[in-house]
Amino acid sequence: MPTYVYICDETGEEFEYIQGINSDALEYWPEDVNGFDANKPKKVRRKIGSGIGVMLKGTGFYETDYVKKSGSPENKD
Repeated sequence: MPTYVYICDETGEEFEYIQGINSDALEYWPEDVNGFDANKPKKVRRKIGSGIGVMLKGTGFYETDYVKKSGSPENKD
């Protein structure tokens, strides 16, 4: 399951939360995350584009696939 980063609208505090990919975004700070205050619910929003990383591992990936080739002619116009 993906990990999403949320930010508090009021304080700017951030936390990570594991949710299913089809789950709706949280609206308020969840009870099971440090910083929850039952007397004062904090409105949160999901940060877009954070937490994305790609690592190519295993067979089938070659070190020359995405490397700029040296010695290739340059355009000298």
